Amino acid sequence: MPKNFFQNSFIFLLIGVFSSFLALALTSLYGLFLELNSLGGIIVSTVTEELSKLLFLSYSIYYLFSKKEKLIQTLWLFIVFGIGFALLESIFIWNAHQINPRLSTIEYLLPSLVHLVTSLVLGLGIFINEKLNNKKIWISLPFIIALLIHLAYNLFVLFF
Repeated sequence: MPKNFFQNSFIFLLIGVFSSFLALALTSLYGLFLELNSLGGIIVSTVTEELSKLLFLSYSIYYLFSKKEKLIQTLWLFIVFGIGFALLESIFIWNAHQINPRLSTIEYLLPSLVHLVTSLVLGLGIFINEKLNNKKIWISLPFIIALLIHLAYNLFVLFF
C-alpha cells in the first residue's frame, strides 16, 4: 500500500473526529433548550450529526479528488471517517456511563456501525455527485437515507 494511502486514512480519521466534535458541541448547546432524551432531542441531535458529517465530507472530498483516488480507496476513506466520528462519541459514552463490559458490544459496536454506514452512504453520494457534474439529487438522497438509518437506530435505543 502506498504511503499516501495511509496518510489519507489518518487524515480522514482526524476529520471524522473533528466532525464528531462539532456535532457534540452543537448537541450540547441544544441540551440547554430541550431534553436530548426526548423525541425532539433525538431528531435534532441526529440531524446535527448527519449535517456535520455532510459538511466535513463535502469539503474533504475536494482534497480527495485532487489526489485521484480510486473508488475502493475512496470508500475506505469514508469508512475511516465514520470510525473517527464514532471514536469521539464512544469516548463520551464510556465516560458518561462507566459501561458494563457485557454491554460494551451494544454500547460501542452498534453506534460505531451506524456511523460507519451513514458516513459511507453520505460519502458515496458525494462521490457520485462529483462524478455526475454536481447534480444535487446525489447529495440529497444519500443524506435522507443516512438520516433515516441514524434516526431509526436512535429511536430504537430511546424506546427499547
